[in-house]
Amino acid sequence: MNFEALDGIRLTTLMIAGAVFAAVGLFLLLKPKTAGTAKIELFGLKFESSSAGLLVFLIGAVFLSLPLFVPERTATEGGENGAAETAQSADPETGVSGTALPAEARTTEVEPNDSLAKANELSFGTVVTGTVTDGTSDWYVVPISLSPSNKVEFRLKKMGRISVFARLFDGREQNITSFVSSVGATYRQVLVGDKDRIYVKVYNLGGESVYELSAKAVGGD
Repeated sequence: MNFEALDGIRLTTLMIAGAVFAAVGLFLLLKPKTAGTAKIELFGLKFESSSAGLLVFLIGAVFLSLPLFVPERTATEGGENGAAETAQSADPETGVSGTALPAEARTTEVEPNDSLAKANELSFGTVVTGTVTDGTSDWYVVPISLSPSNKVEFRLKKMGRISVFARLFDGREQNITSFVSSVGATYRQVLVGDKDRIYVKVYNLGGESVYELSAKAVGGD
């Protein structure tokens, strides 16, 4: 027999109710008998105190044993209204786990993206504008497994007075290269090879820096 899954709160509530029933049942069973036979009415039926105690105890035992028969509903099985509630997880093909930016000509970073795990997904040809301040960084991930070329070119441009830096990592989080935009835009090409994605960490050394970042597939050997 299959039982419908219940969320953790409901299971806990039923188990607490079961513990109360079981405790009351034990009390009735172990309570010293007085002169005369005590009668207890439960669910419209009349029982002697010992019989009622046993019945109440059994009801509590059933509630306490619910976790053995009723599965607990996880976050991915749906909420109160049956809608799917899935935790953010990596795309099985790209390994991307952060927020996907719109595949438009220009867009803006989406916070929080201050760690590799929260990296914004950046598509080829999209220019993203972001801001970093002293002690912070912005992370992006560029899926390149479907790149039509064997090279990817990154463009970094500071939009203010303060220089901005970029460091590239492969899917194994190993450093590939780094570069800086001090005057105008800086370009850096990376061989695709067997890489399926490249992470980009953008940061500065102090103050506030506004920047533009983009990636595109380029030809050449």
